[in-house]
Amino acid sequence: MRFRVSLEGETIEKIDANCGYIHRGIEKMCENLTYPQTLALTDRLDYLDAHQNCHALCMCIEKAMGVEVSERV
Repeated sequence: MRFRVSLEGETIEKIDANCGYIHRGIEKMCENLTYPQTLALTDRLDYLDAHQNCHALCMCIEKAMGVEVSERV
């Protein structure tokens, strides 16, 4: 996240928040990696929800491979 801030002394007058500056072409990098290698990159997509990105990727891989994971897992 990037914040562009206008200050008046030590008082914040205006702040513009811009999301998305972490993106580094991760989708392109994943094209040449194996599935286990891509899991390390999902943590860097969004530092606040890293575990959710990893979980979503695992679910996509399981669905593409036709793997059924038991409820216990």
